[in-house]
Amino acid sequence: MIRKLLTITFFLLLIRVGFSQNLYTMLFFENISLENPAYVAIKDKNSISCSTYTISLPIMEANYSNSSGRISLNVPIKKLSSGFGFHTMYDKFGHFSYFNTGAIYSFKYDFDENYSLALGSDFSVNINKLRASRIDLISYDEPNIHNDIVNSYFNVDLGLWFKAHKLNFGITNKHLNHPKINNYYGSTTILSNINIILNYNFRIGNKIILKNNLLTFDVFHFSDYKQLMLNNQFEINNKFIIGLTSELYATSDKVVILASNIGLNLSDKFKFVMSVELFQISKMDIRRNVIEGILTYNF
Repeated sequence: MIRKLLTITFFLLLIRVGFSQNLYTMLFFENISLENPAYVAIKDKNSISCSTYTISLPIMEANYSNSSGRISLNVPIKKLSSGFGFHTMYDKFGHFSYFNTGAIYSFKYDFDENYSLALGSDFSVNINKLRASRIDLISYDEPNIHNDIVNSYFNVDLGLWFKAHKLNFGITNKHLNHPKINNYYGSTTILSNINIILNYNFRIGNKIILKNNLLTFDVFHFSDYKQLMLNNQFEINNKFIIGLTSELYATSDKVVILASNIGLNLSDKFKFVMSVELFQISKMDIRRNVIEGILTYNF
């Protein structure tokens, strides 16, 4: 029973954070540097972002909740054609917890005012913990999980970003150094994978901007697990934000998720956006509830 519970929980954790490193959220377009470090040098303004993610899952007659928080600072410096970033995150899911802190450096080359190419890297220290000591094992013979499993590892991500007029294209190599972690089943190597981002924005009249974002995961990763997100968002009068994010897990279960995004530019510097999952189409019995929010200060 305990083995089954840990197996399900660990599998859902992988879906959530991809071995606690690939954080894929419905609001990825609000902080692209999370997915591609090269984007920091492309940004027009400095920014500080605070984001939260809450998910609840009914598992084996219990309700598991996951809460995470992330703070990031991105500083593009035009005189140096560079960008610098810092981020830290804490994530807790069931018996698992995760802490991450890292730094970003990116360099940009401008071909002219419309074409730019940037290369960036994200160096982070990660700590995973399986809190087995909080599981009641009195009635189960599981001696190998009586003690907490704590491990840390160093991770490197590499990103490339190309900007051509209104079109943006980014490609990221996650886990470039193939870090190893210890878990309930022993040692595991985090495989390197390729993610791709596409962005294109255009105006509809004088008051509306339509922002379109596409994010694909594990493009060349040799596994059955693929994921895709498509976001379409209207920004009205440079103040009100409304849109939809569609998410597809291309597994054998073919999970489809749709979430609404609403937000508000509180001023020229502050912006708040939140996402609420509307429904999920899946062969799985598990139905999750997700709420996300991100507050950004531009300066």
